[in-house]
Amino acid sequence: MKLTKLAQIIGLTLTTSLMLIGCGGSSSSSSNADENVTYKVIDEGDVIVGKGMTLQTSTQVTSIEAENGTVEAQSTQTQSEDSKTWIYTLDQTKLEAREIIFPLTEKLTFNYDDGTQKEETLKVDSKDELFKYQWHLYNVGDNKLNFTKPLKKGIDLNFIGAWNTEIDPKTHKKATGKGVVVAVWDSEVDFEHSDLSARKFNDIEDPENLINQPIKNNTNRHGTAVAGIIGATGNNGGVRGEAFEAQIYSYNLDNENYDKLLNDHTNVINASFGAVFYAESESKNKLFFDNLYKSNIPVIQAQGNDYKDAPDYDFFKTHFDRDYFTDLDCDSDLDCQFMQNDDTGRNQGVIHVSAINALGKKSSYSSTGSNVWVAGFGGEYGLDWYDGDHYAITSTLSHFKCSDYTQIKTLDYDYNEEYQKYNLFRSNIEKTCLYTSSMNGTSAAAPSISGIVALMKEANTNLTVPQIKYILAKSAHNDSDWPTLSYDSTSIYFGDKLLEVEHGWLEVEQGLKFSNWYGFGVPDAKKALDLTLTCSNDEFCEKRTKLPKVFVSSNKVLCTQKQENEITSGYVTTCDLSTLVESDETFKTTDKEVTTNIELENVSVDIKGISFISEKYGECAWDEQHIEKIYEKAENEKVSLTSSEVEELTNIYKAYSKTQISLTYNDMERVIKPYKSYWINIRVDPEDTTQELNVLTNVFYLKKINPNEKWTLKVYSNCQINTESLAKYLKLAYMVMLTNF
Repeated sequence: MKLTKLAQIIGLTLTTSLMLIGCGGSSSSSSNADENVTYKVIDEGDVIVGKGMTLQTSTQVTSIEAENGTVEAQSTQTQSEDSKTWIYTLDQTKLEAREIIFPLTEKLTFNYDDGTQKEETLKVDSKDELFKYQWHLYNVGDNKLNFTKPLKKGIDLNFIGAWNTEIDPKTHKKATGKGVVVAVWDSEVDFEHSDLSARKFNDIEDPENLINQPIKNNTNRHGTAVAGIIGATGNNGGVRGEAFEAQIYSYNLDNENYDKLLNDHTNVINASFGAVFYAESESKNKLFFDNLYKSNIPVIQAQGNDYKDAPDYDFFKTHFDRDYFTDLDCDSDLDCQFMQNDDTGRNQGVIHVSAINALGKKSSYSSTGSNVWVAGFGGEYGLDWYDGDHYAITSTLSHFKCSDYTQIKTLDYDYNEEYQKYNLFRSNIEKTCLYTSSMNGTSAAAPSISGIVALMKEANTNLTVPQIKYILAKSAHNDSDWPTLSYDSTSIYFGDKLLEVEHGWLEVEQGLKFSNWYGFGVPDAKKALDLTLTCSNDEFCEKRTKLPKVFVSSNKVLCTQKQENEITSGYVTTCDLSTLVESDETFKTTDKEVTTNIELENVSVDIKGISFISEKYGECAWDEQHIEKIYEKAENEKVSLTSSEVEELTNIYKAYSKTQISLTYNDMERVIKPYKSYWINIRVDPEDTTQELNVLTNVFYLKKINPNEKWTLKVYSNCQINTESLAKYLKLAYMVMLTNF
């Protein structure tokens, strides 16, 4: 029997061509039938996408019955005189119900022309040996890796349903990703890996700009795991990618000339990287992402893995006193970092993705926010030695073998001798180190959505980014059909009053629901494809053939401030905004007022004017110009900070973290920046007209509004806000799909 290299090593058995599978069982076989060999497997097919297995029997067999599928004879023209051929296919309804557990031992009943029967078994499996561990594709609720928390049945992206969807009724072509090009904007992708070599898109190699460069060593595996989730080749052993016939090119994150991503080849960009927690703004970055948006190139970005983490980046570890971090703690019930600080995290056209796990709940680490569009699958850490942990994502690791990792002390627990005994996947199942079962984070969740988008683009190359976003939202599971996604709102005391800092799920327009944890929910790949194919019949999808217009509020803003409590610190700043005017693409206003009703795509608010009035003592005491000099000193001179400088930095981080920003329309107050999430605004210069800090919310999606109705921005803060600075630059920006309704 011929096995793939992986199967030879890990001992998994494939049903190979011409292999004899019949092994007896109960039988009342005909004397005319061969007592030892009932059938042969001529072709394994690809049973998970409806391509049946081809069996061969003697001519005495008149029919074959199967418990979990059907067996049909091929046309008589294809039969030889001494044999018959049959096609075995799985029951799609059982696949949809997650009743088929791979590998399946199928029971076959052979009926002979003399009225006798014989029962045999048939091993039915994917040609990709590790598919059974890719729960995010097909989740039957088993526990093959023996975690304390097993998988929850049905919590997956429904890719078997998607792969069995005809996207061209004339040719009966099914969705595989063929013809779609995905850019993996990440560390280098290891195209020497057997599951990725055939997926490499060769028409865009550019060594000078770090495109499609060979992987340099066996420590840089992030981009390879991301690429495997999106497009690992199907039917060749190992794992299966979501768009397993798509083409991929690697765009190294170290490449500062990222405008090369904007080209005629690219259909989808996956960006599994995060943001810093101090605000940044560069007009060239905004222009780049806006141009991708206009060119119908969706960017799918990881939301971040900092829900429980105080700011703890290497820069601060290197240059700041470690004691500094003891004061930057996290509330156990709140998101610790605000993720709309850079131009990617707050861009209206980028599809931001949070993560859920195999139990159908938010992954413990997953950052949240009003900018989240949907949730993908990131799982947890995938280590059963970790208290309460469970499944991560199985994907490609690199082409290096285990022996190549002997000098590396840690490999995300994939080949660390100290943890090998706890890693069942590595110790007993996949001993080559070519694959990992520990890929996790929103870095995994983003490509799980990119794979869906790749299939959508295959079905309709002309989809605009607004159409893609609409289809993902419309196809998504929320807490109504997946109760595991349910969670409660959260309030804290601000002064002596309760302040709601997390809403939970909210009813929005057109039957959709939205939450800052999951966006519009977890997309269903099959439903997304169906909606793609019927987009022209959906008025909301069809109108998004055109890109939205941008309207802004006028700069006539009045902000008032009051102290919430005379005893405890706490200020509430209220700014009323109204009167829409037209704008250009940079959100600069014109004098032309908007008089027609409008439908919203999203709303963003420029908060670059937020600053505080410094007090002489306490947590609100600092000098923002001096703070900037502290940064410059640490960056340029590489020196440690004095204790007084550490205290000043600590105070200003606390001041910005203990600030909540919300937007209200028609008495609906919605949180944009939650209380107790860290950020800092000193690096956005309000006087620089090329900079903006337009943080966004998707909660008003599809809402129809009157352009002259009032919106209210509220800032809840422990320190006193400079209302003059806030009002000077404050404006709303509306992405609008429809007028005159």
